[in-house]
Amino acid sequence: MITKANLEEAEKIYKEHMEYDFPDDENPDYERYIKLTKEKKHNIYLYEKDNENVAYFITLEADNNILITHLAVMREHRSKGIGRVFLEDIKKYFMDKNIIIVEVEAEVRAKNEEELNIIRRRKKYYVNGGFKECENLKYILYDVDYDILSYSTQQQKIYKNIEMKEIIEKIYSKVGIKESKLKIEIV
Repeated sequence: MITKANLEEAEKIYKEHMEYDFPDDENPDYERYIKLTKEKKHNIYLYEKDNENVAYFITLEADNNILITHLAVMREHRSKGIGRVFLEDIKKYFMDKNIIIVEVEAEVRAKNEEELNIIRRRKKYYVNGGFKECENLKYILYDVDYDILSYSTQQQKIYKNIEMKEIIEKIYSKVGIKESKLKIEIV
């Protein structure tokens, strides 16, 4: 079951999970994270299974489009098959939206073979879940390279790169991310 986290739960997610689940350069500043939470400019969701929180994700939204900025199964619940069901439940939860977009570290970020394999596994997780990689789209946020994958909840709709660029820019503008911090190029 997916539920929105309250402020106390959001603080706990950041302090107990995010700092361990994501590289430092992918984690938002704590004060900004709390400010966005209080102002309801981003949404933090918990995923519950058997009456226990087992995963979480953070979204930004604009014009009925969803951008997932962070998604993780909690460490103690990994390798139990939760991730696959979690992703399917996210798609069902947002089935009334136009598109679900996720950011995944770009392969160019890998410093070694182990990191490259982790990045490839993350991408494969989304691709196996029905997400499509947006090719020829260079995406840098706060000097971190990402690849963009998307899932159209309206299966007949195919988004062009220019549309993806406009959607992402609009979503980030709602939380005050300036062009100098977000660079999206169609290559």
